[in-house]
Amino acid sequence: VNVLLGNRNGSFQSGVKYQIGTNPTYMIAADFNNDSRPDLALTNPNDNTIRILINYGNGTFQTQVKYATEKNPVFLISDTFNEDKILDLLVVNYQANSISLVIGNGDGTFRARIPFMLSYNATNMAAGDFNKDNRTDLVVTSVNDQSVSILLTTKDNILENLGTYQSGVLPTFVIVDDFNSDTKLDLVVVNQKNNSISLLLGNGDGTFRNQSSFRTGTRPVSVVSGDFDNDKKVDLAVANLGNRSISVLLGYGNGTFQSQRFYKTGKSPSSVIALDLNSDKITDLIVANQGESTISVLIGYGDGSFHDQKKFNTKLGNDKQFVEDYAQSLLKLFSQSDYVYGKSFDNFSCPMENNPINVIPTSVHELRPSDIKCIAALCDSLTVGLEAHATTSIGLFMKNRNASWSISGDYTFNRILSLRNIIRQYDKALKVKLFMFLCQDLDKHSPSNFTKYETEILDYLHDNIPRALINLVLILNVRGVDLLNVGGPICRLFHNKTYLCAAFLSENQATKLNKWIPQYHEMLVDLIHSSRYDTNDNFTVVIQPFMVHAQ
Repeated sequence: VNVLLGNRNGSFQSGVKYQIGTNPTYMIAADFNNDSRPDLALTNPNDNTIRILINYGNGTFQTQVKYATEKNPVFLISDTFNEDKILDLLVVNYQANSISLVIGNGDGTFRARIPFMLSYNATNMAAGDFNKDNRTDLVVTSVNDQSVSILLTTKDNILENLGTYQSGVLPTFVIVDDFNSDTKLDLVVVNQKNNSISLLLGNGDGTFRNQSSFRTGTRPVSVVSGDFDNDKKVDLAVANLGNRSISVLLGYGNGTFQSQRFYKTGKSPSSVIALDLNSDKITDLIVANQGESTISVLIGYGDGSFHDQKKFNTKLGNDKQFVEDYAQSLLKLFSQSDYVYGKSFDNFSCPMENNPINVIPTSVHELRPSDIKCIAALCDSLTVGLEAHATTSIGLFMKNRNASWSISGDYTFNRILSLRNIIRQYDKALKVKLFMFLCQDLDKHSPSNFTKYETEILDYLHDNIPRALINLVLILNVRGVDLLNVGGPICRLFHNKTYLCAAFLSENQATKLNKWIPQYHEMLVDLIHSSRYDTNDNFTVVIQPFMVHAQ
């Protein structure tokens, strides 16, 4: 499974891959251990198991845990199916003609499954309280007899088959919602073979009226409900596998819908979900395109219509390749003759979708890159701006301890655009503790001490600087500076006499640094991913991993 973290602006980061076995058929997200973070559950019919991946809370997941099911699990849902108010799982086992209740313990683990036998091959199901007795009931689709069955939960937590209702041909998906505004749950069934959806209005006692049909695109396979035009009435979006589209049907609120409107997707759209991707309080759509390993994002206008799709690739390269590609881009950028000391050349521009947000963000977590008007550098702990801004031989003697080799301003050493100088403009009495590289005491900068120093600095900023987003760049291994010695005897003499320790390390120092740099990276990443600095909307810290594979 590939996890693509959202950027809160309708775009996604590069994906991270997790092993879950071959040919998984369905996945859901729910909080299985009550830590307010979404975990993952998947069906794997190849070995008759479901897989659980618990969320660490930093965008990554624990290694999968497997639980056995009956034969050929193809679908699952999560809800509270007993009286302990803890999320359980219900799994559809296609070839076993059964569904399995896998009871949750509330800590991310599950205990023994309870099978319920059916008289048909189930393919899909949905849950809801159909008779208003505060118990979770089920609706199950059957492709064999083109119907849906209603299973009510009794007070003894036994599923009782209340009745069967006709649908269209090849019912493959079902959802539950109130489509006629009477506070009673209704059903919408996707009929793949006759290109339609069926609406069955609920009576509130566990029974339903006969179906009403509405046209869709070719081979519909998935449907989602939501309010796409902010009129408090339930609308529908249907994924059409056969003609690379979704159908949007706006609801009148009385159990009927407007004629469908088509939007293009990628090849073979197999699933659609609705949520607010860019934090504008308007529902957007995400479509999984099975035929080309992409997802399509359609941003909502708020009036029931949507922007044209933007595609994101779910196929993954390795992290090192991503870093190398990024480094090559930087090399091309900074090797341009018209890019000198921080002055960008004219033909460098950001994508249009990175324009500043049109409302003032209320949280630093909603910021886009173009919302940041000033980037400040907190002195690099190891390289301390060695030779920063040097344009002459004399300039090489300037250590510029308030500069950073990676990010800095256009001025001399006393006017560098750094966090310390910016803060001093507003409060000259404010002291920011800086920890510099000391050639005389390398052990002072061991990985544990380094992380301690970084933690103290970030804690201070977290407690004293409001409305701030801190962007950290991992430490570069400065052993590469040794290459400066290849310029001949004059260069060797000049450089060694100028920066005997910091630029040209002894064998013992070099050995320690080679060992410590990966530890610097690992410990700093763990610190930032611990959510220590994500306690409110006014402050956050992000980290850029670009130096992990730098040579």
